[in-house]
Amino acid sequence: MKKYLILSALFCVILPVIAYSASVEVGMVTQVSGKVTYQSASDNTPADIRNFMKVYEGDVFSLAADSFVQVVYLKSGRKEAWKGPGTFKAGEKQGQSQNSSAQPKVSTIDTEKARQIVLLSDNLDPSRLQRTGSVPLRGERGKRFHKLHPDYRINPSRK
Repeated sequence: MKKYLILSALFCVILPVIAYSASVEVGMVTQVSGKVTYQSASDNTPADIRNFMKVYEGDVFSLAADSFVQVVYLKSGRKEAWKGPGTFKAGEKQGQSQNSSAQPKVSTIDTEKARQIVLLSDNLDPSRLQRTGSVPLRGERGKRFHKLHPDYRINPSRK
């Protein structure tokens, strides 16, 4: 009985760690044009990408001819602009080309700005950006923002 209790406790501790490590976002797609698809590390079905889509480690992107995608990586602040045709795999801090012909145009941004891009995208609803006459409004900042920036105030003179 004691053996089963120890195994179940160990299972309850290890399983969430494995699940969390498999789903950590490493970046975000900030621009897309043309036909660009991706396959997640856990799913073999290709799907189209969209602006402000989160990128996870191990995602494989396929770019058709005359297509373009820009990815910003959170940890390194690396901004990669890929032009098709070609494929690349998202890593923790940068993309790895799957063929020698596809190489990104690389620039860097401050890692704090990269995090702010992700925070902004959490407040935007991409389906509303295409409607004529609608204005997306941002409401109260989420719990995630306050956890990352506990001292942030819009107007510093107010307490």
